[in-house]
Amino acid sequence: MVTENREMVTTNEAAELLKVKPSTVHKYVKEGKLNPVYEDSWHIDTTKLFYEDEVLSLKSNLVKPGITTGEAAELLLGIHPTTVSLYIQQGKLLAEKKIPW
Repeated sequence: MVTENREMVTTNEAAELLKVKPSTVHKYVKEGKLNPVYEDSWHIDTTKLFYEDEVLSLKSNLVKPGITTGEAAELLLGIHPTTVSLYIQQGKLLAEKKIPW
């Protein structure tokens, strides 16, 4: 039996590396963007394991379509995201909703 000598990370660690929530990691698995080490439903302590290099590869391929209202608020000298939403509604800021995939 050949075993791979690759670093593995848990669902929570993968989420931290990707800067997303664990539920998003589960979504990536369902979409086929990320594969757990064990293809069946096996897991340790209610988490799945992933190869770290595959998680990092996914991270480099994730392209964000723009910035969020929160990020825009920080760029606009720390105003509140609700104010950014108001500016969008008033037509003072142009925005569009994009789905990344």
